[in-house]
Amino acid sequence: MKLSQCAWLILAIVLLSGCFSHSGSSSADLDKTIHTSLYPTGKYKIKREDPQRVLLEVAGLAEQQQTAKALIKTDLVAVVVDFKQHRLIQQPQVVARFDPSKVAYTQLDPKQNLAHLPKRPEQIRIYLKHGNRHQPAEVIVPVQGMGYFSMLYGYAAFNLHTLRLERIGFYQQAETPALGGQIMTNKKWLNQFSGKQVLNNGQPVFKVAPRHGHASIHSFDAISGATHTSKGVANLLNYWCGPAGYGPFFAKLSSQAS
Repeated sequence: MKLSQCAWLILAIVLLSGCFSHSGSSSADLDKTIHTSLYPTGKYKIKREDPQRVLLEVAGLAEQQQTAKALIKTDLVAVVVDFKQHRLIQQPQVVARFDPSKVAYTQLDPKQNLAHLPKRPEQIRIYLKHGNRHQPAEVIVPVQGMGYFSMLYGYAAFNLHTLRLERIGFYQQAETPALGGQIMTNKKWLNQFSGKQVLNNGQPVFKVAPRHGHASIHSFDAISGATHTSKGVANLLNYWCGPAGYGPFFAKLSSQAS
């Protein structure tokens, strides 16, 4: 190889190596890196289950030998929460006409709410489950909030008399597979939420236990290797049970059930 050819080859190698060097990153690339580290979304594939099936599991109706549509119609009573007007819509005719696809949204600052939500529907459909005396015994509500890598979507059931958690389940997430992704599959971990109390004297205080096996009524054990995802679950429950979420409506429903 001629000397001039070697020189050009060396120059090409140097230039190409610079394309992969992080030392010469632009400020835009640096901003993107910082943003990704603070809000690390979209890293893993979205995992999704049938929301109706998860709703029935959380409502304690999964073992019934009927279709999901029939069970929701016969065993659950739909109610619409109107956040904008601070009221519960319970008239069957009005609720039957409710269309989630036409609901307006309120823009939120993700840094200013526990669930890190960018927006929230102004109306949400929730469900009441009757007890043995045909009185509302449980309320099943949609919940969502930021985990570690993704937005988490699910349902939570609460006892209307004590406001303790009965069951919780998730139908969509994109957390780390086999770690945070267990929020959809680890039944033992999900079962620990039964009987937990998110509120203390009306204030949301739910958290991850400081050490595994030392959970109290107001805390729970994290998924091993997925503390950030677990904290996301605590945050979203605190948000939705608090004054900006279903908290005021839980109080109304609880008084009606008494």
